[in-house]
Amino acid sequence: MKKKGFTLIEIMIVVAIIGILAAIALPRYVQTSNDAKIKADNANIANINAQWETKYVSTGAYGTLAALTGSTTYFPDGAPTCPFGTAYADAGGDSRVDAHAH
Repeated sequence: MKKKGFTLIEIMIVVAIIGILAAIALPRYVQTSNDAKIKADNANIANINAQWETKYVSTGAYGTLAALTGSTTYFPDGAPTCPFGTAYADAGGDSRVDAHAH
């Protein structure tokens, strides 16, 4: 009677193939995830700056970033947050949130 099952060599080949596929897929996944975060960050910055301009047109004054992001008039669902966890800031004092490096 012949035994049914896989040999050690067959199992090792399957594990090696899975390892190769993981080695190819994982870096691509990480890079795609990082690219998505960067695009979301840029969209958030554009949204904040657009709302700041809207506030200026409506009130005649820019005000502070904290007042803008805390306002439910301009951000009814809450202010956007950086996907990387970095706080948005008006670094130049020009009433604009500038892109930050990630």
